Amino acid sequence: MLQVSQYEKQIKEAEQRLQMTTEKMSDAEENLRMATVGFNEGMIPSSTLEAAQTSWMQAHSEYIDAKIDVIMANTYLKKAVGNLQ
Repeated sequence: MLQVSQYEKQIKEAEQRLQMTTEKMSDAEENLRMATVGFNEGMIPSSTLEAAQTSWMQAHSEYIDAKIDVIMANTYLKKAVGNLQ
């Protein structure tokens, strides 16, 4: 029972992290879009575009990690309650 409770808590935490990283990724996508437009128009230097690309890559990586955490937490819970062989 203790394991089940711990895994349920892990699922909630992982889902919260996924929500936060989803929002962060959305912000990074918009920032990258704006930087790309600005660079193409000659208003923004390449270093700013590169920083936006780096930020997007980091946000995307964190989103993937969070998604994996949700999947793993759910898998561990299924195993703890006997729904996974």
